Amino acid sequence: SKASGTVDITFTLDTSVLEGKTIVAFEKLFHNKVEVTSHEDISDEGQSVKIPQIHTTATDSQTKDKEGVISEETKLTDMVSYKNLLPGKEYTVKGTVMVKTEDSVTAALDKDGNPVESELTFTAEEEDGKVSLDFVLDTTKLTGKDVVVFEDLYYKNTKLTSHADKDDEGQTVHYPEIHTTNVDQSSGDHQGTVSKDTTLVDTVAYKNLIPGHEYTVTGTLMKKVPVEKTEVSDKKEDSDKKEEQSEDADKAETDKEDSNKEESGKTDSGTEDVKEEISYKEEPVLIDGKPVTASTTFTAEKADGTVDVVFTFDANSIAGETVVAFESLSYKDVELTTHTDINDESQTVYLPEIHTSTVDTETGIKNTYRDGHMTIVDTVTYKNLIPGNTYTLKGVLQEKITKEDGTVEAKAVTAKLVEADVKAEGNDDLEIVPNDSLSSEDGSVVGQTTFVPKTANGTVDVVFSFDGSELTDEEHTYVAFEELYYQNEDKEVLVRTHKDINDVEQTLTVPHIQTELLDKESGSHNVLADETVTLEDTVEYQGLIPGKKYTMTGVLMDQETGESMKVNGKEVTAETEFTPEKADGTVVVTFTFDGTGLEGKKIVAFESCLYENKKVAVH
Repeated sequence: SKASGTVDITFTLDTSVLEGKTIVAFEKLFHNKVEVTSHEDISDEGQSVKIPQIHTTATDSQTKDKEGVISEETKLTDMVSYKNLLPGKEYTVKGTVMVKTEDSVTAALDKDGNPVESELTFTAEEEDGKVSLDFVLDTTKLTGKDVVVFEDLYYKNTKLTSHADKDDEGQTVHYPEIHTTNVDQSSGDHQGTVSKDTTLVDTVAYKNLIPGHEYTVTGTLMKKVPVEKTEVSDKKEDSDKKEEQSEDADKAETDKEDSNKEESGKTDSGTEDVKEEISYKEEPVLIDGKPVTASTTFTAEKADGTVDVVFTFDANSIAGETVVAFESLSYKDVELTTHTDINDESQTVYLPEIHTSTVDTETGIKNTYRDGHMTIVDTVTYKNLIPGNTYTLKGVLQEKITKEDGTVEAKAVTAKLVEADVKAEGNDDLEIVPNDSLSSEDGSVVGQTTFVPKTANGTVDVVFSFDGSELTDEEHTYVAFEELYYQNEDKEVLVRTHKDINDVEQTLTVPHIQTELLDKESGSHNVLADETVTLEDTVEYQGLIPGKKYTMTGVLMDQETGESMKVNGKEVTAETEFTPEKADGTVVVTFTFDGTGLEGKKIVAFESCLYENKKVAVH
């Protein structure tokens, strides 16, 4: 042995509780159990070992906070604070993004299935400092979840320390999730109501927010627009050959075959099937050229909860459309996530539309005859109802009255209701629910039909049946006003009206005629009783339908007896067929007969206006 040399002493200890501290080895030399010397200088760097410590703070690069953005390419920044390094030495920080579950963590994966990692090599300028690592990842599958960034510190490929606490809030970024349920405020469900102040309430259920932070949910209404796709599939391989063989065929025959192909959807050999599939796209709902939007700003009391976004708008211009609420959640003006699924039924509200067309059951046209049993059928075409729901159409017959200043107004027709001689009908995919006997407190002429549609679009009748014998002898213009109600359990909700006093399709007239009978020769009301008498009855009509063919039939009456006048034992009759160009006009009915022996008689012409042998007016 020599007088001078070295000897190693090994200490084994748990340094996990000593992170960030500097430890110093104190040594003593003994000979025969007698202390000879010692080295116990707390400031001696040679005796010291520095145990590093790291802490990390992970944030989203856009929010600069713990709220993460949902997108296919999101960047996280993890700020690593280190302590107790050796200035001038080179170190490496390696990080991994972990997805937190209730009991464990698993590595977040990139599109290739590899862990999302990042590393940075740096030279410490001071003992304590900070460096940052960026991670790029797809967070579209991380909605409602937390990620934690685990970091390791290396020196010359030796891991010095780690920070890998799955419950450390500093290392954590929260990714929100939202789902929405959009309902009409009046109906309480997905059945929409159409009015000037339609109100939809979209309840947004959120998950994994940070309590105490302020967020904004912004909604936009979108139309669900169908897009038809046609797929054509060949069944035989020789279709092309057969088409080639037909090239020299007669051109006319080829044109005919082409026409058949267009109608049937088949090739010349009939070897193709055409299948139509409907998909949907979204288009913004525009009211007066502006999108329908709404927003709600709120402070989250808990990580999970709900908040309402309320849309109020005039829905009349989009009746018949299906609307879907698209929602966006933002924090500090940064969009965190969206819920924009055009096919999501929970986000969807159906706005109904109705149009009507009235006819008289007797004439089959928009003329009705004033008698003791008038029956008018209003066929209502509906669109965008919810199959399986129960609806009721309630109609009130209105009279269109033109005032002296030229304006028009609607006034309910009042008459005694009578039992209808026809029943309400509809398209095949429809169930009509029997109604109790109709009554009207104010005497209005009403009709009502309750039905359950099996398809969204179809037709159903509303029947008005009443005693018209007490109506005044003049032209009447009737318009059927309809209201569509949705039966939601015990609640009846008005969802759409059609009340257009100027709508021709809703309109039906009670024609009126009046006549003036004159002698053709003298042009007066006096006639010479000779062998050939010609009387002309000028009939003024109101309320006929232009383009329809009518027949004006007349019979001469003996004013004194009230009986028809007979010449040679036969009634004196005449008729004229005509097609009016306008609703109002005149037509002449000419009577020619032997007037001898009729001296002193007063003759009156009774006229009837017929459409296909059905009365529409009498005088």
